Amino acid sequence: MANTKSIVRLVSEVEMESLHVEAFINNSNNKVTKVSDHSALRGLIRGNVKTAKKALKDITLAISHLFVDLAFDTTLDAVAEELGISARFAAAQSSTWIRVRGTEGTVYAVGVNTVSDSNGNIFDLQEDLTVGEKGYGYIKVRSQQAGSSTNSEAQTIINISPEPAGHIGVLNEYAATGGRDAESDNDFRQRIKEGPDILSRGTLSYLTQAFIKVNTNVLRVVYDGVDETGKVVLSILTVNGIDLTDDELNTILEQGGQYLSLTELNPIGTQSFGIRLKNATYYYIDSDIRIELFSGADLATVIADIQQKYSKLVDFRYWDSSLNTIQWEDLLLICKNVGGVKNVSDRYFSPNADITLKNNEFPRFRGFTVRDLSGNVLLIQDDIVDPLFYTNEIDSNFSETVL
Repeated sequence: MANTKSIVRLVSEVEMESLHVEAFINNSNNKVTKVSDHSALRGLIRGNVKTAKKALKDITLAISHLFVDLAFDTTLDAVAEELGISARFAAAQSSTWIRVRGTEGTVYAVGVNTVSDSNGNIFDLQEDLTVGEKGYGYIKVRSQQAGSSTNSEAQTIINISPEPAGHIGVLNEYAATGGRDAESDNDFRQRIKEGPDILSRGTLSYLTQAFIKVNTNVLRVVYDGVDETGKVVLSILTVNGIDLTDDELNTILEQGGQYLSLTELNPIGTQSFGIRLKNATYYYIDSDIRIELFSGADLATVIADIQQKYSKLVDFRYWDSSLNTIQWEDLLLICKNVGGVKNVSDRYFSPNADITLKNNEFPRFRGFTVRDLSGNVLLIQDDIVDPLFYTNEIDSNFSETVL
């Protein structure tokens, strides 16, 4: 595109008047040699300049609707509307998930407890949680204020008020994101220019954003082949590893149907879909370790740290069953490198072989048995899936412009 700023050159009244006088004298066949102030000719010329100035203003405003670089304020809003771009973004709050640790039965309640970061940003709990046998869990939180200043870095949300009975600690493993200021003209103009590029994304990533819009727990959508009826099967992973209910899956399919292509609707104009949604398939891993702690180390804290690092080792956002393998030595190193651990027995460590999963199968850690070096049980947690959280990546530009 040509430099739109040179299409219309704004000039002052003095310059326009000088140009008018010069042109008038040059085209008068020497009958006019001077235009005096307060003369009839000067009045005529100034009247023409006033009219020309108004015309120049109207031309500039009209051109600004065609070229985004010339638009600003409400004109920029009008340009976005004409181009089908979503309206200027207002200020928004940030959100993330926090990991809370406490004794079994510790209760964290919406409307009662709030958490805050080291900069003073306060976050409200979005759901209640009662700590189970694992001794920790995850809670979604949202900032009370709006703006980019509410985007807290990872491991900065460390305070809770009031502190419930049995509470041990709170921490955000991932940064709080999504907070933004009201969109400026420069940011809005850039988003309008990038409008066509927003559409250039793969089908699965498109559907992921569409399903997140329906259910914010959606983390990732995975192609899982075709079933016996010829329908495309899509597996859904969630941010906290929970399985969606049949009602939740049906809601995603029904409300997300408007974003499906014609080949995914069968037949056209009905509520019968050419795809089927299901929960992801998990491969459950049970771990048995023999461990020696330093004097004064807290067993519950050590176990929680090991389990948290286990879950982050197999991040669902990037896991590819056809490529990734869980190396048992990596699990062993995690145990050895956790604070408070003095020694871990290699000989009695389980799992003691690399784990290869089937295609589109995702690892989850479940049973967790801890013994001393002599084999005496210190802690046993069977058939209890470790709490986890993987942050999803919401593309606000794509979601609000396209969806």
